[in-house]
Amino acid sequence: MKAKSVVLSLACLRGSASFAFQTERSRVAFGARTKASKALRSESLKSPSVSSDLTGFQLFEFNQLLRDTAALNPESLDKLVLDKLTSESKDLLRSPILRPWALDVHRAGSLAEAAARVLARKICGAEVGLEMDLDTSGLNRRTDYLIPLFEAALKMNCPCLSLDLLEITTRDPAATSYLQPFLFFKGFHAVALQRIGHQLWRRSEDPVAVEVENLRDPLPEDTCQVLPDSACAERLYGMITASEARHTALWIQCRCSEVFGVDIHPGARIGKSIFMDHATGVVIGETATIGNGVSILHGVTLGGTGKPSKTLIRHPQLGSLVTIGAGASVLGDIAVGDGATVGAQAVVTKSVEPGATVIGLNKVLSKKVEKETKQEGENEGTWWAETGEAG
Repeated sequence: MKAKSVVLSLACLRGSASFAFQTERSRVAFGARTKASKALRSESLKSPSVSSDLTGFQLFEFNQLLRDTAALNPESLDKLVLDKLTSESKDLLRSPILRPWALDVHRAGSLAEAAARVLARKICGAEVGLEMDLDTSGLNRRTDYLIPLFEAALKMNCPCLSLDLLEITTRDPAATSYLQPFLFFKGFHAVALQRIGHQLWRRSEDPVAVEVENLRDPLPEDTCQVLPDSACAERLYGMITASEARHTALWIQCRCSEVFGVDIHPGARIGKSIFMDHATGVVIGETATIGNGVSILHGVTLGGTGKPSKTLIRHPQLGSLVTIGAGASVLGDIAVGDGATVGAQAVVTKSVEPGATVIGLNKVLSKKVEKETKQEGENEGTWWAETGEAG
């Protein structure tokens, strides 16, 4: 028995030593990877060109790089994202189905141009690109005209595209690359097209639109849809008359509704870092305002009540970091405060305080109910809660 105990003790010591060695080796390896990641991030911030090949760059590391860049060097955001998209789309160049879309990314000189090419293809009969031998000269005249128009409008919103993609890849587990939302997520496409339409709507100089703009509270200072860059504005406004701009904006809204099933009026004001998940059935009215970092799920309506309004503002004004659940309707000239949450299928016709949660018909959850609900569901969805292996 003593001999057996000695053998067992030696085996345990050997196992403990092996485990400790493996743990230390893993810790050292993790530290080396973290150090290398920080070094790469530091170099990228100094000179974004060193990140031209980002194929092996982990998504969470790249997102952190963008956040650091946004704080220190925001003008280089779009270049970093374009480099990321270029590296992720290399394999698609061999695909007979997706090669035209990959070429739109590889031939672009800026992120705005790449997005303009993709968006123009989509709303002008996207799949015709499969029959054109992959050459932009084969695009119809309407698309040839729209690409520079879209590019100029998107550059006036810089760096909204990059920040929208950053928000999507951060919040959506289904987005495992930047190329996915850029090419295939219609929520991203719908918001980008609205940004274009909004710049054209501002160009239209419609007296009612100007009066509405004067009535609304200004967006936060760090919101990108502020006064446009003068060079881009001159380029855009030199390409299109005021009357043509107004009707082109409405045409974009119409095509976006037909192609994507998303109806956002070009007069609506949308901040940066917007995550519109799935997006099918989203309707946003002309005088609505959406702040920064807002999440909107499918089937959401930001509409009017149909009743006479004391002012020209007929639609909701959303603050920053607001979440609107699937199928919710927020109606009328009401304010939804920063950080508020509107539950799925809720109907809201009264203003919501910052940080509040609304469900059903204007039912505001008390802090006590919210805390109890959170405590009851905090273990749901974890592997150990489902398998009974807690503790």
